[in-house]
This record gives sequence, C-alpha cells and structure tokens, in this order.
Amino acid sequence: MTRQLTLDVLMLIAEQLARDKPTLLKMTMLRKEVYSLVLPVLYHSNEFLELTGALRFCHAIIHHPESPGRFVHRLYMQVPFWGIPIPQISPNPSLFEIIRMSLNHMPNLQDLSLFGLSLFNPIDLSDCPFKLKSLLITPPTTQFTARLIRNQPTIVELNLASFTLGHQCVDTNHFIGPGILPNLNTLTACPKAIKFLAPGRPIEHVFMQVCSVDALNTASILATLTSLDQTSTPVKSLWADLDGHPEVNGWNLIELLKSTNLPSNLVCLTIKANLLDFALQQAKDPSYLSSVAQLLQGFTFLKYFEVEEAIQGVIEQPAAHEVIDMMFAVLEQQTDIGALWRQNCPNLISVKLFDRNVV
Repeated sequence: MTRQLTLDVLMLIAEQLARDKPTLLKMTMLRKEVYSLVLPVLYHSNEFLELTGALRFCHAIIHHPESPGRFVHRLYMQVPFWGIPIPQISPNPSLFEIIRMSLNHMPNLQDLSLFGLSLFNPIDLSDCPFKLKSLLITPPTTQFTARLIRNQPTIVELNLASFTLGHQCVDTNHFIGPGILPNLNTLTACPKAIKFLAPGRPIEHVFMQVCSVDALNTASILATLTSLDQTSTPVKSLWADLDGHPEVNGWNLIELLKSTNLPSNLVCLTIKANLLDFALQQAKDPSYLSSVAQLLQGFTFLKYFEVEEAIQGVIEQPAAHEVIDMMFAVLEQQTDIGALWRQNCPNLISVKLFDRNVV
C-alpha cells in the first residue's frame, strides 16, 4: 500500500534535515507549496566559520524577495583566525556594513554569535529590531558593544569569549549603567568580567575560563568566587577551566569555594585536571582518590560532579583511554568508588572522572 507524501510529512522531513542545507535547497525546488514550507527551516539556524559563506547569506537576507530574515532565529559568524588582525588578510570593511544591513532584516533573531569580528571593524547594531536571548561576543569591546547590550535587556545568556592569543579582554566599563542585563541567567567569561558582572544579577550558571589579561594569582580567583555570593539568585552550576593558572588548579578551586556560600547552593560542578598527573598521584598514594572525594564535604546540594581533561584533545586519544581503563581497574579492586563519593557528598547522583562515569 502506498501513502501520499503529504506536506505535513515533508515538513517533518525538512525539520530533520535542518543542518543539511544543500538538501533543503533542493527541496525548495520541488514545488511552490514545498518551497513555502522549507524556507523557514532553511533560514532558522545558521553557522558560518568563514566570511565567504556569511557574505552570501547576508546578501540573500537583504535582497531575497521573500524576506527570509524574518525566519532567522540563530546566527553564528566567525572570522577564521584568532589573535591580532593582520592588515594583509583583514576583511574588507564593506563586508561588515553588509553584515550590519542584513542583521537589520532579522526581527526574530534570538541567538547571535559574532566571534572575532570586533577585531577589525566595530559594527553598530544598536538600532537592530531583534530582541536577543543569547549573545556571544569577543574582545575588544567598544562603545557599539555597549549600545547593543543596553538595548538588549532580554539577554539571558552572555558569552564573553576570550582569545587564546593576543593581549585582549573585554572592557568592563562598557557594562556600567542601570538596567544593563537585568535578566542575565548564564554567564561565560574570564574571572575579571565575572567579578564585575555577577553582583546583583540573577545568574545561576557560570562558565569561567582565564584569559591572557587576568591577574594570575589566588587572590584574584578568590575575589571572583566571592562575587558569586552577591548574585540576586543562588548560583547553581559552575564550570571552571583554570588550566595554565600558576597558583590555582581545579582541586585548589574546590578548597577556595569553601570560603564562600557556593557549596550550600551548587547543584553542578565541573573542573579541569590533568589525567596523567591524576594517575601518577594515585599510583604514588593509594588513598589519593579518597582525599579528592573528601574535598566535596560540605557541598550539601551537589548532585553532579565532573572532572574534565585539561589538555584539549588528549581524552580522544586511544592511549588516554588505556590509562583510564588501567587506573579504574585497580581502583575498583581497592574500593567501592561510588560509595566513596556518596559518603562524602550524600546527594551526588552522578560523578564523571576523565570521561568515565563512576557514580
């Protein structure tokens, strides 16, 4: 028995193919009814890791007779290199004007990411019609950044992404003023920016990563953690990457947290650590895992704890999994790992160490 391929079924297919732009484009050519169904899906979510594709997209938004900008809800644009701009390969300033013009045609945009664009030619987006829920920007911040954020009180998620190269950080002076980010719930930033933005805002989720401008000392990290006591709602989750910090690592961070009120509120905590260092410490001292678990004493509401590998890419290597398998094979013979963690932190329902679930 054959069934008719209805427009409802085609719509479901189109939604499943949301990331497959070439196939969606082919579907728009089937017939007029299909075109009308697929067009909103085609433009709903967009990601461009280089400016050539972004430029074609922006031209379509500006010139397409169907005004597809009204369908855009998510947009990620990235300049394809990091650090300090090089004049010989810097994008033409006219490209940024085209980007600005296209954004003025996206009234329903909710999630905007502009990675690296501010290095070249600041874009004035203060008059754009959208009301953002999520914004990702990179340093340097300018007066145009300040205007954009002042005009977007709807933002609940802010990512002040830092560069791994170049002496760049956000200028916190651009976040001064009444009514800025009143609904901020999730903040990703360096310790300096977190310390400035956290007090008085309803932030529940924090992602902290050091940048090259941070004062790399224990006092600076402690001041940042203390600022999280001053949010208008309790912080429930903290993800911290302090890899490369000369004085504070993931384990030290847990001790520093105990000098704040965060242990009585945190539900989820993720830190970074080095797998080989952890394995060597455990090999030298069989009680090392027990001492690590004891660090969580006093975290009364903590349910989820994870230790991620500090060095990017290591955990994907087969050799890393061999180390993990060998280490936990020995540990499981020596102790009940799950009971060890719950003994120190009774409410834990999930513990993950270097990609291995132990609770």
